[in-house]
Amino acid sequence: MNVSEAHVPLQTMLDIARQQPDYNHAFPILEVILTHFMGSSDANEVIRLVNEIKASFKKPGTRVITSPASPGNMPQRNVGGRPKRAGTTIGKAFVYGGDSVRLGMLFHALKAFRWIADETDMQLFIDLFCGGEAVRRRVIWTGSVNVLAELFRRLVNERELVRLPQGLSLWVMVNGHFWEKERRQEFGCDRLRNTHAPKGDDKAIAYMVSILDMDMTLDEVRAMLENQR
Repeated sequence: MNVSEAHVPLQTMLDIARQQPDYNHAFPILEVILTHFMGSSDANEVIRLVNEIKASFKKPGTRVITSPASPGNMPQRNVGGRPKRAGTTIGKAFVYGGDSVRLGMLFHALKAFRWIADETDMQLFIDLFCGGEAVRRRVIWTGSVNVLAELFRRLVNERELVRLPQGLSLWVMVNGHFWEKERRQEFGCDRLRNTHAPKGDDKAIAYMVSILDMDMTLDEVRAMLENQR
């Protein structure tokens, strides 16, 4: 297999890297690509493409996009746990016992599969699994509701890789942290609870779950991505 025949996730990840505003934003995506494809039959070609993308950016660090830390730009927090009314975000985060590198890999994989919005902030996403307070900004979920629900069923209920804060149910947490893409509103706990496992996305969901499994090596995770073809 050559890169021109490669599966969509690789091509999509390369495209996402090319679309970044500067090297500092592109670098984490390129590192994820290299991590997944080192040792594969495509490794040399992937390295060449990654180096081309790196060279297309200006010298690293010349332009870093930051937001002023003014009160109006600081994220608001809901220090309470359960939402007081529909549309109120959850003030508590999921609990993940692994490292932030894995969460960063999951973030980029979800973007590559077009399951979360392109404008999603990586630190916001990682903070959703920090086990403490969560910022009052939802992640826009651009995949199907069935995929979202099945992903968290496996992460929380089946594999127990992610835990819930005390006193909050799975669907309250998912509903409180993710927006539906079309109408920018919550999915609703009943709708999430009544979803069915999407057969066509089973391997992709298993791959996402494997990223957070600290018992799996990165080579094993990469092999699962190769099997998406």
